[in-house]
Amino acid sequence: TKTSKKKSFTLTTSTGLATNSRETNQKYSFNYASGQNGKTSFSLAGSFFDADPLLKSDGTSYSSFGERKNLHARFDYNPTAEEIITFTASRLDENTQEYANLQTVMGTVKTNILDDNDRSQYSLSYTKNLPDGELYFNASHSIWNKYNDTINNYTNQYMNSIYGRTTISTLEGRL
Repeated sequence: TKTSKKKSFTLTTSTGLATNSRETNQKYSFNYASGQNGKTSFSLAGSFFDADPLLKSDGTSYSSFGERKNLHARFDYNPTAEEIITFTASRLDENTQEYANLQTVMGTVKTNILDDNDRSQYSLSYTKNLPDGELYFNASHSIWNKYNDTINNYTNQYMNSIYGRTTISTLEGRL
């Protein structure tokens, strides 16, 4: 995605309300672009989502609820008209839960599923336009920490708890 050549800022908000139960959800997002300032440009975008549980008659939720936060930044530097160096950084912080019925050999168990995700990604790339194509290099690093807990609502005991960490580093080049 190319950055805006002109300076811009957008702010979006929305609120939802379930009229039969009064649960709400709110979403806020923004996007800022510095526009091209000489040889550089910068953009920053983010969003925040917060939802209350919307419950079915059996006490389970229609979908996950809680908070999600996203932030993304990009910096471009053009040393020449044919070259661009780009640095990007992204962050996701998610803390959601869901009420569900788990079917076991002992019968149905009402559960609370907790999901906590932290994701970060960074990349640095170099692109040069050539008369017959393009020279491109990219290095990126991604980190994902995931926690997932399933709690028995009758006993308030953990039934299942998972922690995972994934890191991926890449180098890419093409001519």
